[in-house]
Amino acid sequence: MLKYFVDFSIKLTASFSCIRNVIIIQIILLILDLKGQQDLWKSLINKVSDEPVFNQPATQEQLKEINDKFNLEITNELVNLLKESNGVETECARFWSSNEIIEENIERRTLEVYKDSYMSFDSLLFFADAGNGDFFAFSIINGDIQKDDIYVWNHEDDSRTWIAPSLEDFLVWWSDGEISI
Repeated sequence: MLKYFVDFSIKLTASFSCIRNVIIIQIILLILDLKGQQDLWKSLINKVSDEPVFNQPATQEQLKEINDKFNLEITNELVNLLKESNGVETECARFWSSNEIIEENIERRTLEVYKDSYMSFDSLLFFADAGNGDFFAFSIINGDIQKDDIYVWNHEDDSRTWIAPSLEDFLVWWSDGEISI
């Protein structure tokens, strides 16, 4: 009986050792995969833009401040972009830093000049500009950004127009000339 117990114990130990090794390998692969994605936005922006200017990454506190100021959760795409570069200058658009996102959105919502001239901006979260006065935004419905869709706000006629289903598509389409404003 003892012999069977020892054999079973050795097999069980070997099985746990294999399982442990598989788990360790999976963790390593996950870490490598995440590491490979760290510069996903920088890589994409470098592919579609000549000489972009990147900033230092946003901190968790800066990202939390955006969420707290507007009582919502910003999209994963915007979080990941800001984690790679807290603001980006390209020839096609300027993606704002976390501080600029807060300042520009508060300004549009509170200054009388905007309140007197335009529809409410409470349903938009601006995150970038085209350099001509027009801004890019996510829509806010019932207090949340419910989709990754991107809209452009036209400062001349106050229109808000859907232009892309995601931040990634927006960046690629804008740089390819598929989007014009």
